[in-house]
Amino acid sequence: MTGKPAQPDRAKVERLLGLLADEATGALTRDERVELDTLLAERLTDEHGRVIGEDDMHRVAGELIAAGVEREQMPAHVRSAILARAARERGVLPGAATPAAPRARDWGGWVAAAAAVLIAALGWLRTPPAPPTPTPEQLAAALEADAETVRVPWTSPGDPAGAGASGEVLWNNRLQRGFMRISGLAKNDRTVEQYQLWIIDSGRSEPQPVDGGVFDFEPGAGGTAVIPIRAAITVRTPAAFAVTVEKPGGVVVSKQERVPLLAQIKG
Repeated sequence: MTGKPAQPDRAKVERLLGLLADEATGALTRDERVELDTLLAERLTDEHGRVIGEDDMHRVAGELIAAGVEREQMPAHVRSAILARAARERGVLPGAATPAAPRARDWGGWVAAAAAVLIAALGWLRTPPAPPTPTPEQLAAALEADAETVRVPWTSPGDPAGAGASGEVLWNNRLQRGFMRISGLAKNDRTVEQYQLWIIDSGRSEPQPVDGGVFDFEPGAGGTAVIPIRAAITVRTPAAFAVTVEKPGGVVVSKQERVPLLAQIKG
C-alpha cells in the first residue's frame, strides 16, 4: 500500500535551497560546503516526495528568469550564466525560443520558496553595491575640512612654465596626506619632461627635500588639476613645497634648475 509522502522538514529544505543558491553564486564557505553535502546526502524531499537536488535549484532559477521573474538591476552576466545552465538542463540552445514556463504545480510546493531564495541568492542583491569611488577633488575637500590641514598658496619664482599659474597646497601632517590644486601651469609632454613635487622638511637633518611624487599637469573641469601628494617618507615639519621640472620618471636628487611653483608655510 502506498501512503502519502512524508512532509518535508521545511527548515532543512529552506536551508538547502539557500546553500544551493550560495553555491551557484560562488559564495559558499568551506563549512557551508560540508553542510550542503550533508543535506544533499539526506535526500530531502518536497511536499510531493520528490528529492531536491543541486540541479533542481539551477533549473528552477533558469525557469523563473525565463518566465520573467527578475530584478531590473540584475547584472547581464549573472542572468546569462543562469539561463545558459537552464538551457543545458532543459535541452534548449541559448538564443532559441524559450518554451512556456511550467505551471507552479508541476514543480512542487517549494517553487515559491525557491523564487524567494533566488532573489536573495543572487549576490548583487544580498551585498549592497560599492559606493562610487570619490574623486580627487572630493578627497581634497574632505581633507580640507580637517582642522589640522594647512592651506598654502602657490607662487611662481619665475620659471615660464609657472607664469600665470595659481592654486594651493593642502597638507595634513597628522594624517601625512595632502593634495595640490593647480591651475594655469604649462601642460607638459611626458615623453620629454614631468613635474615633481618636493617637500622641504625643516625637521630633518638631511639637506635634501622629501620626494612628493612625479605628475603630469592635466587640468580637469574649470582648468584645475587636483593631484594627490605621495610623500616617499614621513614628513616631520613641512616648511615649503616646490614643484620642479625633471626628466620623465623624475629624479632622486633634484638640481632645482627649474622651479615653476613654490608654496611656503609662514610662521
